[in-house]
Amino acid sequence: GTPYLGIIGVEGVLLPEDRFYINEFKPFLQEYDAACILNLVDDSLLKIFKACIEGYFADEYESISTNDYVSVASSVLARSNNKVIKGFDKIDDFSNVDFINVEKTLDGKYLTLKGAVFTINRTASTLSRARELLYDDLAQIKFDGIKYRKDIATNYDY
Repeated sequence: GTPYLGIIGVEGVLLPEDRFYINEFKPFLQEYDAACILNLVDDSLLKIFKACIEGYFADEYESISTNDYVSVASSVLARSNNKVIKGFDKIDDFSNVDFINVEKTLDGKYLTLKGAVFTINRTASTLSRARELLYDDLAQIKFDGIKYRKDIATNYDY
């Protein structure tokens, strides 16, 4: 009976008889898809979120201004724990890396935890350039058992 304010995702399973089992609640802004979309927003995210929180978003925004860029992302997975990740220092823009499941040691090393480890997203003026930048970054990252998709932005019809 109260209005919902915020950005949250519910990860769940639909069971028989239209029942749900909730696995977890997680912020959408953690998702790499959201990071790609947010890279394309020209309006102030702070102003947009404030308008949502204070309840006047629909009154103030008929649309959200976006730029003409394209953004792509890849999730990087690890097959096992405690593998040293190398190559972050070779990436042009470290702000494009979103950590999900990484442990940083006291001596500054990054270690994998099994499963999704981090995502990388890149933005450019064309899809082919964004894809090229993404795979240039991914080529710099090295650890035993690294896994990521090699076909991002390859099957599109324009």
